[in-house]
Amino acid sequence: MARLTAAQRQTMLDSPWFRALPAAPRDEALDVATLRHLNEGEVVYAKDLLTFLQPGAWFGDTSLFDRLPRPHDAVAHCPTALLSVSAAQFEGLLDRYPVLYRHFVELYCQRSRLMFLALESWTAFSLDERLAMHLVHLANGHGQRDGADVAINLHLPQEQLAQLLGVTRQRISQILHEWERLGRVHVRYGRVVLDGLWFASNPTAPHLHSVPIASLPLAH
Repeated sequence: MARLTAAQRQTMLDSPWFRALPAAPRDEALDVATLRHLNEGEVVYAKDLLTFLQPGAWFGDTSLFDRLPRPHDAVAHCPTALLSVSAAQFEGLLDRYPVLYRHFVELYCQRSRLMFLALESWTAFSLDERLAMHLVHLANGHGQRDGADVAINLHLPQEQLAQLLGVTRQRISQILHEWERLGRVHVRYGRVVLDGLWFASNPTAPHLHSVPIASLPLAH
């Protein structure tokens, strides 16, 4: 049974999907879950790398529904607190609160939209556009205000960005160097900082909109 701090509980409630769950099953899920602390690089389960999850994200439920192998990686990118609900606890929650099925349908619809957007980007967008969309997506979930700019609070070496986009590190390096020349980004020891004006201009709209910079936390 997890003993969450007030800040950890609030992190879960900051997730729009989790916050929208009915109070009874939401609170019970937090109460019955197990809290794990992971070191950087520690594997939860392993398949192929897809993207980064933001704090409060719910994942791993697909295999609990279809009982098939995990469809993707889950690896701690940094020291991480992980709240884990066992298969038996998950099935018990569904039995006691059938309304949860509707919320999981909504969650899968959100994921499907993101997958269709990703597929469209592979076929219809240039690598520059795909990289911009990926950086905006990461900034929306992991961004911090750094003066007038937006710092992505993740260690993002060019090799990892290349792996995420399925291209060579050299191609990512070329684009980032050009964007630095244009003042769109700054790359500092594996940290990517987006120019605030460029980010606020919704550079990847209408496909993906930037969150308001004022809503992001301050960088430490």
